[in-house]
Amino acid sequence: MEQEKYLQCKKVYEDFCKYLDQKGIIYEGHLDELRLKYVMKGTGLDLNMIVYVNTDFCTLNFLSLLPFSVKQEYAEELSSSLTKINYTLQFGCFAYDLTRQSVSYKICTPFEDSLIGNGLFDVLFHISLSTVQDYSDKLYLISHGYAAATDVE
Repeated sequence: MEQEKYLQCKKVYEDFCKYLDQKGIIYEGHLDELRLKYVMKGTGLDLNMIVYVNTDFCTLNFLSLLPFSVKQEYAEELSSSLTKINYTLQFGCFAYDLTRQSVSYKICTPFEDSLIGNGLFDVLFHISLSTVQDYSDKLYLISHGYAAATDVE
């Protein structure tokens, strides 16, 4: 059973790599870890994406580590902003890591015993990309004291 589960996870990873190839997106893949990275040029900050398959839970995960650190004196303001943003998001969520003073966005979907393909890849790809693009500049400004949590819509 575990072998079947791993083979399904590997297939999802390989299918997602094919999806990126079809879109012409350059990525750094690690088949042994079922993990890949790519960078998208946004309107503001570059969007660093990590996509990985969790073999324990059979999930496809998109993780974006925003390319800035949070100044300690603005951590509370940023946390308040993330709470407001997460309340409005339909898919995925932002998180603040206190020890690394960093912000990330994550969205995932389970797929065990299911068929997934380009349609779902498209949805996850675009939701993660647009959500990070919509909020990364605002979060940067808040994390450096140039804006307040009340500026988040």
